[in-house]
Amino acid sequence: MLPATALASHMHLPLYYVSKSGQFGEVGHGIRFNSTVDSNGNFIEKDKKVLNGTLFVVDDSVHDGMTYWMIRKYLPSDHIFSCVYIKPDREMFVDNYVETVDSPHLFEWNLMNTLMMSPLDETNLQDPYLGDGAAIDFDGIICQDPNWGDDRADNLDWLLNLKPNRYIPRRCRVKLIITNRLEKWRSATDEWCKRWGVSYEKMVMSPYDTAQERDANYPQCAIDLKGGAYLESDCNLYIESDPTQAQLIFERSKKPVLCPQSARLFQI
Repeated sequence: MLPATALASHMHLPLYYVSKSGQFGEVGHGIRFNSTVDSNGNFIEKDKKVLNGTLFVVDDSVHDGMTYWMIRKYLPSDHIFSCVYIKPDREMFVDNYVETVDSPHLFEWNLMNTLMMSPLDETNLQDPYLGDGAAIDFDGIICQDPNWGDDRADNLDWLLNLKPNRYIPRRCRVKLIITNRLEKWRSATDEWCKRWGVSYEKMVMSPYDTAQERDANYPQCAIDLKGGAYLESDCNLYIESDPTQAQLIFERSKKPVLCPQSARLFQI
């Protein structure tokens, strides 16, 4: 919906949605589409109806083309189908596009919503590039990066009230979370995940008893923990919030590491 929303806004045109099952409707709009103004400055609501004419159907990307193939069954052929990015050899599914992009590819605005991130289950085929899903960091990716370094008594309340980050995964179950948080915060971390709708299969945490013990060997302790757990897993991507750690985790595991904060992918 991102490119469609931007185009509708810039061109002052109504925005509609169409689903794979053929459902079609108006998304919503500002007051300029919903009403007119009379000579006295009063707003008069317009009749709500679907406008006639050619639809410009646009998506951010086309990978296998199945979505547009399904939608075309419900829409006449005289509408225009477009996308921003398209996988090479799928151009036949659209009338125009901006750029071809080979697989594998991930988009920042859809990073945690793509099914490539989820593990193999009965409803989703295993991705040929990411294997058994992706492993991700917790603080700085799923939630705000807390400013901590000790074992204050109020740490529990602080952890429970952290706000979710923009990369919080809600659509897919996370295969593996690897965090430098202390093991003693597992219950609080799990409670936070349930509160914000984050589900995961496995979470690896720092085995140290205190933050002082953990931080005495920082950042090597974090690199050994994250890089080691990632290396032993079947995941082929790790998402890390700290740029320095991201590079060191890549060097430790020899597997791709993505750092959204620096917009870098470390890989061989």
